[in-house]
Amino acid sequence: MYFEYNGFKEDIISVDFKASNEQLGITEYFTCALHFSPLIDEREVIIDEIVNPAIEWYKKYIAWEDRNIIDEEGSRALASDN
Repeated sequence: MYFEYNGFKEDIISVDFKASNEQLGITEYFTCALHFSPLIDEREVIIDEIVNPAIEWYKKYIAWEDRNIIDEEGSRALASDN
């Protein structure tokens, strides 16, 4: 599900991920990039303890935001019918 992209400088960890919007039937692709001190040689720990939880939080946030947009559009449609 996650994979590291090495297109950035070595002091930047980047992880590509995708999020599916089931209501709209689309998949969006993102890259999470995190600059870190090159003195820390624990890339896997940083990915597991910081980057992956941040990605999960963001996926929940965009799902919540998408539901808000859909609900708002539905409310507008109902209001225009009246």
